[in-house]
Amino acid sequence: MVTHAKSPDLTKTWAFLTKRQVFDLIRKNLVVNLEQGLHARPASVFVRAANAFQSEIRIGKGDKLTNAKSILGVLSLAIAKGQEMILEIDGPDEEEAASSLEQIILSKEV
Repeated sequence: MVTHAKSPDLTKTWAFLTKRQVFDLIRKNLVVNLEQGLHARPASVFVRAANAFQSEIRIGKGDKLTNAKSILGVLSLAIAKGQEMILEIDGPDEEEAASSLEQIILSKEV
């Protein structure tokens, strides 16, 4: 006698997947213009600004990406003035987040 496993009911899974919105990822390569780079106070201002948005925001240098809403993550990158960094944003308010965070990175001081 051969028994077959019962097929899973995918109705609930499909309903969840169809409700999820898909956003285009914004990815920018920026050169840091802040006099102190993204250290201490500027990093704190950047993280506070990132936390004001619903979108997932990541920041990176080289091959390392971290959560831009984490002060320890941002500080761990040790991004200095003149270095290139990556900013990735994915979510419902990604355009506003990109504009706001880019202004911070490109300004001379905060």
